[in-house]
Amino acid sequence: MRRFTPLAVIALMALFGLGVYHVLGLFKTDTTRAATKPTEEQTQLILPGTLYLAQDGAIYSLHNGHFTRVSDDTHGWTQPSLLPDGRLLAVARGAQSSDVYILNADGSIAQQLTHNAATGRRASIDSNHWSFYPVVTPDGTTLYTAYDSPKAGYMVDLAVWARALSAPQSTQRRWTSPNDYTGGDIMPVPLRSGGILYVKYAVDSKERITSRIYLQTKAGQAGTPLTAADDDCLWPAVSPDQKSVAMVCTGASQQAQLEVAPFDGATLGPAHVLVNDRLTAAPVWAPDGHGIAYLAPASAGGGFQLWWLANPTRPRPDAPQQVTENLALDAGSRPAWSST
Repeated sequence: MRRFTPLAVIALMALFGLGVYHVLGLFKTDTTRAATKPTEEQTQLILPGTLYLAQDGAIYSLHNGHFTRVSDDTHGWTQPSLLPDGRLLAVARGAQSSDVYILNADGSIAQQLTHNAATGRRASIDSNHWSFYPVVTPDGTTLYTAYDSPKAGYMVDLAVWARALSAPQSTQRRWTSPNDYTGGDIMPVPLRSGGILYVKYAVDSKERITSRIYLQTKAGQAGTPLTAADDDCLWPAVSPDQKSVAMVCTGASQQAQLEVAPFDGATLGPAHVLVNDRLTAAPVWAPDGHGIAYLAPASAGGGFQLWWLANPTRPRPDAPQQVTENLALDAGSRPAWSST
């Protein structure tokens, strides 16, 4: 990491929100437009299985065209992901910290996996921590998160950490080494072959914070970039057969492209653009690999809706189809998709 002048460091601190919080804060919508609660809407298209999505701090399941509220909305729930036994991991996001929980099928809390809120009479704000993007390996044994430790003054960069799901938080081990004052490393995606894909933020020659998708096979190793800095790619999603990666690439602009590229376990092949010039986010593969769901507004400034695109790896994929119409889904929260 190259050194910056004090003024440059202050500027980069101001740009911190365009790093990791690019995902949590950039995807803004017009809050003057009233959004429908998911339970009040029937979808325009029925998707197979069950999807779990977040809106306004609550998690909803979508099955057979109908939404059911799974969790309360008092914990700021976001970023659900599936455990092999059908329960959910989810993030409870507070004002100064966030924690990862296991939720039962009825939305009740089964277990709190992290304890990131500062405690004690003399606890400082720096004692709070953030955990985001929880996900487990396909066998359900290892938990990966993006976690903001160690902290050093204003440097609050996330790194990818891992631990056994059944082990305490104190046993977690840092996998990646983030670039300073960028927001760090986020969105881990475990691979069946071992290792992870993740998103790394860095500062380019124009003092812009850009994101790249990396591959890393062991904790502490230097990752291998799979995408170019100028492409500004994030949201990696690996197909069920592990042969394709869907992603969102912005080219450091306010628009985005939903792309898919072949993956041989070590490199990405040429990417094919599925959706162009649309503020897309959070792609997720159908459990059978025959399509991709993603989030995008239907119009400029509108709330993020759920969309479906069939046959994404074919030379001529199907046209995207809008699934929801009047919602404002959490665009920083990838849907979780169960086959049942």
